[in-house]
Amino acid sequence: MERKFFPPATDVFRWGDAFTLVIMFLGVALLVSCRKSLGQHIQHQVTRFAAITLTAILSLSCLLFITVRTVEVFATNPPTFDAYHPVSSIMLAVSVTGLISASLLGLSLQALEKRIAPPVKLAGLMLFIAVIAPFLSLGMLLPVAPVLVTLALISLAFHCWQADSSVDLI
Repeated sequence: MERKFFPPATDVFRWGDAFTLVIMFLGVALLVSCRKSLGQHIQHQVTRFAAITLTAILSLSCLLFITVRTVEVFATNPPTFDAYHPVSSIMLAVSVTGLISASLLGLSLQALEKRIAPPVKLAGLMLFIAVIAPFLSLGMLLPVAPVLVTLALISLAFHCWQADSSVDLI
């Protein structure tokens, strides 16, 4: 399965890359579109800062991912991105900042916001657990993290769609 999704780095099209880009674009689009409907209910600046930071970090990581993959595929002599390479340091910093902003957004939605809807509070809890659980379990719950983030984004998207449209669901 890993060979199918992540073949050699010189292959132009990889299913894993396409899937990663689709998830990143959907996450950025969701955070940008939900900002309007959640903006009137968010009270604390911490939540606003975390949401803006997470959106910016997701956009930046998407651009870095596209750039690195383009260099890997089309360079005549592909570079090796090891631990001491500057690009690796930048990608590590972007990843750590993204984890911090996702957990801060989840925690602030859960703990600070009092007038927010229960599905948004649940999405915040799932985001926080998705970031913190792999660290607490020494990586044992790492496969659960993408599922929790996906469920949190779906819950957030569904709530924002429901708030924007006046459809009563049975």
